[in-house]
Amino acid sequence: MRAEKSKILLNINKNLKLLYDSKKNQIIQKGITLSEPNYSDEEAIALLNNFIEGNISQGKNVKKFEKSFSKKLVANMELQQILVHLLTFLR
Repeated sequence: MRAEKSKILLNINKNLKLLYDSKKNQIIQKGITLSEPNYSDEEAIALLNNFIEGNISQGKNVKKFEKSFSKKLVANMELQQILVHLLTFLR
């Protein structure tokens, strides 16, 4: 079962890369496009891999995201504190 999942994922990954590569080279589109997806083929592949593996709300990618997000949040809070001190000093 595990080998079968890996084979399916590999197939999907290859096909998604082909799809995204062909879209990058596509010039003429039919209809009116309201917006283009702002995610890459790597993100689409990661999403499908997680979906197939059953890691939809838990797993290693959630932990990676939480760590990355918390670092950005802390950095943003530190920047806000610096700006508040600077503005207080300039008054």
